[in-house]
Amino acid sequence: LGRAESTPGQLLQALDWAAAANRRVGSPWQGRIADTRVAVMGQSCGGLQAIAAAADPRVTTLGVWNSGALDDEALAQAIAGARVTKADVLKLRLPMLYVTGDPSDVAFKNTADDVERIGAAPVFWGWRERTGHSGTYRESGGGAFGTVAVDWLKWMFDGDATAAKRFEGPDCGLCRSPEWHVRKKGIQ
Repeated sequence: LGRAESTPGQLLQALDWAAAANRRVGSPWQGRIADTRVAVMGQSCGGLQAIAAAADPRVTTLGVWNSGALDDEALAQAIAGARVTKADVLKLRLPMLYVTGDPSDVAFKNTADDVERIGAAPVFWGWRERTGHSGTYRESGGGAFGTVAVDWLKWMFDGDATAAKRFEGPDCGLCRSPEWHVRKKGIQ
């Protein structure tokens, strides 16, 4: 295995940059960034990086796309530059969104294991039929995965009741969709 091309530290550096831009007089971002209410999200190896970065107190929600923690910290470090394991996921106490393709997705089993183990934090897992590890990212607007991401963020940050309906309740929008399969804990 080679060395990871990016690291969770880069996600945190981006948060630091945004916080500084928010405070900097004359910045176009001055006073416009809620830098203590942040989402981190990542796909595949980036999902491991997002899990690692989610320990930062500024992070209030996590999105893990086609990914899941590994039992082997050294392997996670090698492929994702993230020293993160299943134990790290269990320490998190923020709302988590996991989205994967169907069981052919190489990350499906890791996600299933994460969701099974998580007990103290709200978690929503949606997996989509006829979708592999590459998700729907190449489709316009990110495809079906893109709309899930937008609705999750609208719900988490804006309290958008319409967006929340995709995730909440036994009859949630994704629960009713024939192409989606849902597992959730700590979410109505």
